[in-house]
Amino acid sequence: MALWSGPTIISRKSWGIFIGLNQQALQVILSEHAHRPIKGGFHSIGKQTINVFGERISELVERNGLQANPDFESEQYTDACTRHRAPDSLSDIGLVKYLFPEASYACVDRSDYEGADIIQDLNKPLSKKYEGCSDFIYNGSCMDNLFNPYQFLVNTSRMLRPGGRIVHLECAGSARGAFLMYSPEYFFSYYAANNYLDCRVYVTLAYKNETRFHYSCDWFEWQPYFERNADEYWDLAAARSVNGLMHCIVVAEKGAESTDTQIPIQMQYLDNDCYDWREMYEVWQSRRQPVLKLDEQRPATHAPYYSSHYRYLGNDR
Repeated sequence: MALWSGPTIISRKSWGIFIGLNQQALQVILSEHAHRPIKGGFHSIGKQTINVFGERISELVERNGLQANPDFESEQYTDACTRHRAPDSLSDIGLVKYLFPEASYACVDRSDYEGADIIQDLNKPLSKKYEGCSDFIYNGSCMDNLFNPYQFLVNTSRMLRPGGRIVHLECAGSARGAFLMYSPEYFFSYYAANNYLDCRVYVTLAYKNETRFHYSCDWFEWQPYFERNADEYWDLAAARSVNGLMHCIVVAEKGAESTDTQIPIQMQYLDNDCYDWREMYEVWQSRRQPVLKLDEQRPATHAPYYSSHYRYLGNDR
């Protein structure tokens, strides 16, 4: 089957953090799709600029043993509204129709900016009419633009049906224009405290880029257990070790017994009087998980912050 070829990559300069889908987030989503097909209600938080292009999309589809929609006609789905689009780039609804033809797409935003379908300020409690509406949610770097991240997590959790999944792409450090940035522990602890069926937290650290939005990363998986007092660990040296753009990419699956509003205690303050959410790590590790199919493994110089919280997985080009 001939796959859509797509446009060439165009560099576009501007300030601030963009809302979009990059090749790293797409790798996680396709891994989930290969594990269990994405169908039903697919909601994105904010309109997404698609920063993955035809040839690379085709490579990732084939790598995961998937097939795209053979009847897809890309000419109908050119991005005509997002600020950072490249010429003739695919729209977010076009990408969903191309890769997940059994899913129905809608965009959620606080206003009708760029043509959102559902108007809901996720800083504020979710309208009841949107509870249980989603089978899959993609949050492409919206939490780093809002003031009330806990309410955002509660809202998106309430949007999910049991068995529904969410993927977050969020700034984890050193990003200009972000209102907030997030540690991997923030996401892991929330989904553990709320008894999700599964959660994996990846960290990507960019080491080169072709354009502002297209870059290659080393990949790490975050874990709550680590070796204390590593010889290399000094605060200043640890901070300097993150020499690049760092993101969290999170995928979590809701279960029938999952909750939405439990608040975890930060790891270093856990004691006998509170729930130790780290115990979910072994539960999640024992369950079958999708395997990321990365490009290759290159010699990793070191983990972020010289910490064994981060397990090296490989890299992408």
